[in-house]
Amino acid sequence: MLIKCPKCGHFIPEFQYGNERNEIADILFKMPKRIKELLTKVSFEIRCAIPSEDNIKVMYKFITKMKNCDNESIIKTIELFLVKELHKDGKGFSYLSAMIVNYDANKDKLKKYEQLKIGSSPPKKELN
Repeated sequence: MLIKCPKCGHFIPEFQYGNERNEIADILFKMPKRIKELLTKVSFEIRCAIPSEDNIKVMYKFITKMKNCDNESIIKTIELFLVKELHKDGKGFSYLSAMIVNYDANKDKLKKYEQLKIGSSPPKKELN
């Protein structure tokens, strides 16, 4: 969509690319290699399945929402997203970012209940 400049009357795009690309590059530079690989794969899958998600604004929102999360929760959530193929159901970057944030917020409880579900190994006993 184009908007008209009030001073000169020139038509310009509604959203111009600014520092978003640089900020995405800075955030991704600080992340581990495994997360970069998973982000590349999941972004390709989402962009192929949902053409409206092929936008720098959407990717910038996604990256900024997940940058404060733990690396382990990012890896597990993206792997789960890819295994369940949620991008084929129309779930995009906003759904994935909500998954990551919720997993990060609830990871302590999830580990506790996983331990209760699976159990632990019995304590070691010494034989005399």
